[in-house]
Amino acid sequence: MATGPATTSRTALPLVATLLILGLAFWCVDIVSPTLPLIRESLGLNATAAGLVMSAFFGGRLLANLPAALMVERSGPRPTAIVGAAVLAVGSMLAALAGGEAALLLARALQGFGVALLATAGLLSVLRALPAGGAAMTAFNVSVGIGGSLGLFASGVLTSRFGWQGVFWFSAFLSAVMLGAALVARPARARNRPGAASADAALAAAADWSPALLGAMAANLLVYGNYAIWLVALPLYAAARFGAG
Repeated sequence: MATGPATTSRTALPLVATLLILGLAFWCVDIVSPTLPLIRESLGLNATAAGLVMSAFFGGRLLANLPAALMVERSGPRPTAIVGAAVLAVGSMLAALAGGEAALLLARALQGFGVALLATAGLLSVLRALPAGGAAMTAFNVSVGIGGSLGLFASGVLTSRFGWQGVFWFSAFLSAVMLGAALVARPARARNRPGAASADAALAAAADWSPALLGAMAANLLVYGNYAIWLVALPLYAAARFGAG
């Protein structure tokens, strides 16, 4: 049986811990794309398989969106974030140890699943801490934007020093930091503010396969497709056309 808003709020993460977790989670999202040419060369992948390295991640994330919404509505953001960080850590370590295409794609799907749990838990916690929709989404977008930018920067540094495996080991380290933050952070107290209950209601509504949900999933596909053009297809094309890694 699903828990009510009071239970969910008792397991919500405090705002500072939430923004830290969101930033680190999206650090792990964007850190991989610059390494694709090197991964392709190291594992002997063709262009299609190299593209699937990112597609597997976003496929895992997309498929996990509904289970993530169900889990965060029933168990709360904090347990969801703990599970998400653990799954992301396992996926990152498996990716670092992968010696072939199949193992790497499975690991990337696990990473995507973990990030979906973390993003859903983080978004609900931000909405509960900042019920005003504009403030909540601004905080969310700033956090994930900083994380993504740091990921793109760190990717080159890590790859030059430790190879492409170093990117995934670092993602595992960041996952451990997120797991620790979720475990030690005190759950945020429930607050009777107008927007707080609506955040729980919105997540509960996600359990139904409504036209709105299907439309949101279709929008997700379009967003991920646009993302792939710039952060997946472009690096692979540059590597093939100009020898840029």
